[in-house]
Amino acid sequence: MKHLVSLGAFLVLASSASSQLAPDQFLVASKNTDEILRYSSTTGQFVDVFVPAGSGGLSGPEGMVLGPDGDLYVASTSGLEILRYDGSTGAFQGVVLSFTTNLFMLPITLAFGPDGLLYIAGKMLSSSGSAIIKHDVNGVVPSSLVYWSGFIAASPTELQFGPDQRLYVSTIGRGIVRIDTETNGIVDNFIPFENSWTHNLMTLRSAEFGPDGLLYTHEGGGRQVKRYDGSTGAFVDQFWGPEFLFQLGTPQRNAGLVFDANGDLLVSLHGGPDANRIGHYDGATGDLIRIIDPTNVAGLDGPAAIVLPPRIGTTYGCLNPANSLTALAGLPRLGSTFTLGVDDPTGATAIGSPALLILSRQRLGAYPCGVILPGLGFGGGAGELLVNMLPPDPLDTRVSSTLWTGPGNPVPVDLAVPPLSTLVGRDVFVQGALFDVAGSTGNRFGLTNAMAIRFTL
Repeated sequence: MKHLVSLGAFLVLASSASSQLAPDQFLVASKNTDEILRYSSTTGQFVDVFVPAGSGGLSGPEGMVLGPDGDLYVASTSGLEILRYDGSTGAFQGVVLSFTTNLFMLPITLAFGPDGLLYIAGKMLSSSGSAIIKHDVNGVVPSSLVYWSGFIAASPTELQFGPDQRLYVSTIGRGIVRIDTETNGIVDNFIPFENSWTHNLMTLRSAEFGPDGLLYTHEGGGRQVKRYDGSTGAFVDQFWGPEFLFQLGTPQRNAGLVFDANGDLLVSLHGGPDANRIGHYDGATGDLIRIIDPTNVAGLDGPAAIVLPPRIGTTYGCLNPANSLTALAGLPRLGSTFTLGVDDPTGATAIGSPALLILSRQRLGAYPCGVILPGLGFGGGAGELLVNMLPPDPLDTRVSSTLWTGPGNPVPVDLAVPPLSTLVGRDVFVQGALFDVAGSTGNRFGLTNAMAIRFTL
């Protein structure tokens, strides 16, 4: 591997982590049946019951998250416990934390922070209000209180860490509050509650930063998705929704909203004919692609959190060939090496061409599309530049030592992540190219699609 430019962002080599949950599957908490169900993200069909009803005392599951160790952590709301399950088999591993004798909190939502600790938010049972605590699942650091009551007297519904490494707390009736977990202080009311038809945050269930940098919110009792500026919190638009607003449904406090590896949305639905289903929506247009398990073979009842397997990144682009840049191995975790593959599915590039990767802090163009450049496509046609090339970008540019051998045989290019906690939640945008050294096809470069990569624990 030759490094043309190296700014020290990817110089640490380590063994790559493996995904526990199969990459073409996802999990859904079925609150009213006390189960965790598994589905195929490829076919949309029900696979099996990943965690059986009541396993380990599971009762009323809502929030859940895959930990850095690959295990699944679940908020058992009715049991007032945080439970742990094997991330590959679903076998019960034990009680992580019980609130029956300590704090008397009904746990609702979970997230792992950049510090490796598990953050838990819920409603207080012994007094009014809510609380957030942080807990070391390995038992080395004692649990401690992050915040108590006051600012989130209404029910918290989801926790997530943003690109700025601050904790974003979604609440019913308060909007989204941002917290600095180093000082345990409120930074601001990032998206304040407004009881209007435009910003109906009274029924906010969950929120997720999208691959386009916008913050997507699951509102209207689980029947609307709106978008906000990920930096300022300013309202952008209603991504999809109003037809669902008046349909009846009983959403859970934590109702799933996640982006899959293709940048599409998976959303827990609670009203109308598709109640108790998962909707699969186009991440660029908001159009419905399909209803997962439309006949509800799984018996899903009260869909809450959705968990996807760990992934390297989200692909994007509008012109360059699909699957020209793919994830081959590993994960973008601290201290890990992950591998991308560069390919020309059209077969227009000369055999024996080396691969090039460009890493930037920013995209180029309007997501999911880029800027069209004549002669930079495979075979000499137009290509689409998708990452920023102006200073201070690119972060890193590198050429493979392995040469391309033909379509379907992507050139592997390794990228490594140093063990720096400041990288957690940060994004990098990667685009590949094949360089025809001989120029035998009439053009030197063929650009691939691109990938948005977010570093995790």
